[in-house]
Amino acid sequence: MRKSDQQLCSDQEGKPFYCGSKTSTRRVREFFLLGAFLSLCAVAITPLFFGNEWTKENGYIVLLVYSLIGTATLAKYRNLTVFVVPTSLIFLYVSWSMTIGAWGHSISAVLSQQQYENFLALQKIDEALVIFMLTLAVLIPLSRLFSRPNNLAYKAIKFPPKPLFISILLLASFLFITIDLSPLGGSGTLNNIPKALLSISVIILFANMRGTPRYFFYILLIALNASVASFNKREAIFLIFVVLFLEAYNGRLRGNSSLLIKAFLTLIAIVALVLGMSIYRGYGDYEVDNFISAFRYIVPYVSSEFFLAWFLNNIEANYFFFHAVNSIEMILLNPENITFGSTLIKFLFLPFPRELFPWKPDSAIHLYTMAYDPQYRALGGSWPINIVSELIWNFWLLAPIGAALLTWLFSRLETAIVTTRLKQHSLTMVFYLFVYMNSITLARGSGLDQYLFELIIAYVFVLFIRITVSLLGLPSATGSQLKFFRK
Repeated sequence: MRKSDQQLCSDQEGKPFYCGSKTSTRRVREFFLLGAFLSLCAVAITPLFFGNEWTKENGYIVLLVYSLIGTATLAKYRNLTVFVVPTSLIFLYVSWSMTIGAWGHSISAVLSQQQYENFLALQKIDEALVIFMLTLAVLIPLSRLFSRPNNLAYKAIKFPPKPLFISILLLASFLFITIDLSPLGGSGTLNNIPKALLSISVIILFANMRGTPRYFFYILLIALNASVASFNKREAIFLIFVVLFLEAYNGRLRGNSSLLIKAFLTLIAIVALVLGMSIYRGYGDYEVDNFISAFRYIVPYVSSEFFLAWFLNNIEANYFFFHAVNSIEMILLNPENITFGSTLIKFLFLPFPRELFPWKPDSAIHLYTMAYDPQYRALGGSWPINIVSELIWNFWLLAPIGAALLTWLFSRLETAIVTTRLKQHSLTMVFYLFVYMNSITLARGSGLDQYLFELIIAYVFVLFIRITVSLLGLPSATGSQLKFFRK
């Protein structure tokens, strides 16, 4: 058999080797993924056989089995890089958040009594969960079919440090400058974007290091972000996914006892950060002077009878689950509210004021919050619905087709990140890792318009840095241009 007809694989050391016919390997992979998809679908339709009230009490069991099948499908690849690619991360984040949230509601561990009562009043949670799980089920099988097999190969890479140092110096200045959105008719600031790009640049430099000390520096950087952004814990915690991506693709996360220790310590660090930031934000009503002092109260906080409800609210699992199924039930009961893709194209109208275009589409967050709690919306509050629920809000039973398109787009992102990494383009990697990290925010329910707006602003920052680096005579280390749709 000619080498051109063989499949290129990687061994445990990341070294390439030929592992059989491309055709036979592709067919085996397709049958495996088809089996995984059918298994997910079989579990997904289970609530239909037991009804609404049973699903309220036991839906978490269905979601648990569903999440375990998805996780086991990824584990079958015996390569930890498959867990950190964008679509896998979205699937795991969404499915396990739904599982934990459903369990919390089943045992009444809900912080908001009004939310719990609304949960008990749901009429079609069984149908809502079925549509939700069928839509989510396409992500893992299609992502592995859309992506190149060698996307999962790992290899130790060191990025040129000079562009990263320049990036850090330029972005550090924005720590002391407030970029106010009010002149543009918006609210808040854009400071989270240069801060995230700065943190990613530093993480890439740490990833270049060898030995255990880099883990200490990772923890120090994330803790520093947590102390600065304690009222927005996601900014700090989502950086952990960037660390995991770089460590996995450098081949430093192997299936052995060392990995178990690292995973255990990482989990402890994440939980401690969540608890510390939650106490600092006022949970438990402790007298906290600063972020560091909040950690002194973790033991009494955990010992409180309200801890479980607080914690499930801290990790956003409870309202992630409730607003996901509640928004779908709204569409099931009132199909005339289907938006037919309007919330997904809202980003096209961002530059245009509503005064000139009164028919300008509204975001899913706005539409859902207005339908669920108009008074809260009038005060400026909002309840996000995750990306799967938004697809159902737009396309109803055709939502899996929308999920398939989303999977294809994130598969392109996966290929772009892997290619950029192998070419060692430092600044392009910073941008793609920002896109990667924010994909979790999109999955959580930020809305496609906000997601794309932040990516555009991030690109402007990276373009400014690239120009500066080029003027300093370092163009070869930055990459020629950003190419998302690579062949």
